[in-house]
Amino acid sequence: MESDREPGSLRLLIVEDDPGTLELLRTLLAHPRVEILCAADGEAALELAWRTKPAAVLLDLSLPKRNGFEVFLELRRASFGPKIVLFTGAMPDVLSLGKGLGAYGCLTKPFGPEIRDLALKALGLDAGAASAPGQAKKRLLIVEDDRDTLAALRDLLEAEDVEVETAQNGIEALKKVGRGRFDAALIDVRLPLLDGIELFSRLRASAVPFPLLVMSAVAGPAVLEHARELGAYAAFEKPFDTDAVERTVRAAMRLPGRTG
Repeated sequence: MESDREPGSLRLLIVEDDPGTLELLRTLLAHPRVEILCAADGEAALELAWRTKPAAVLLDLSLPKRNGFEVFLELRRASFGPKIVLFTGAMPDVLSLGKGLGAYGCLTKPFGPEIRDLALKALGLDAGAASAPGQAKKRLLIVEDDRDTLAALRDLLEAEDVEVETAQNGIEALKKVGRGRFDAALIDVRLPLLDGIELFSRLRASAVPFPLLVMSAVAGPAVLEHARELGAYAAFEKPFDTDAVERTVRAAMRLPGRTG
């Protein structure tokens, strides 16, 4: 399949059949010293692995043609000895078995930024150094259809260490998530084309590796509480406390609070 090639790079094979999750992983794991290879089924993964001998493999267990556990069993015997990280959204017991059989790491969907740390460590890279201060800014996606509110949130949350990207409907937001790397998303519940709850649900189902925060002026406390139960990092009822929003969004992106 596709490869992101850099001279002298380490090879990482990502095996995932969902196109959205695959693209998100490619974005999250982009690194100047990592060549990313991709396969969407078990047979393609084995063929690509034997041919390219990756240093590490990020392997979904639910795959077409040959399941991920069969691929894992074959690759663990490979002479080039890749470190294999297993992940799944539906088979936690199999993860435990894989760990006992020598998997480098095991994660359950939806996973967070820890998947990047684990993959880079499997390649022998310093995960902390890859995100050291002075490198890439944190990126926040704000999804809000009201232009005035969107502008106010941008003014509030954009900073020297935060780059803000915006979308005014759910479809536009999905496209931007598929194309770019984000560290958090702040989503209004009431959106055109695809409402915020549906957008939230799709992003959760795709196991996006960043926190999701929701906000609403019309949905009411029950809907916001339901979003929290479904895994929202935080939920705000409009009009909200701007200090609380800023503090919570920065915490979601693992940034310290601003002073002054």
